[in-house]
Amino acid sequence: MRLVSRLENKLDITIERTLEFLEDVFKNEYAEVLRIWTLPSMTEEVWKNYKTIFDNQDFDEIKLLKKARRALKGRYVAFFNTKTRETRSEDTASNC
Repeated sequence: MRLVSRLENKLDITIERTLEFLEDVFKNEYAEVLRIWTLPSMTEEVWKNYKTIFDNQDFDEIKLLKKARRALKGRYVAFFNTKTRETRSEDTASNC
């Protein structure tokens, strides 16, 4: 019974941290990508033209979007790599 209680507590903490992470990413990195994507002068057609006609050359908007998308991806990679390492170390510790 004690083991179940510990596992439930750990699961609650994991869920809480994951929700906090997702909220933070949504308010920051995702919001920045969305802000750039929806700039007043940047319609969906303009973005398509950048991709097809100009082959994503070094326009300021493209640079901004790439930087924001890298930051967003970096947050996810760092978070989930950390979670994977924590899980592996806990599994190793419990097997000892």
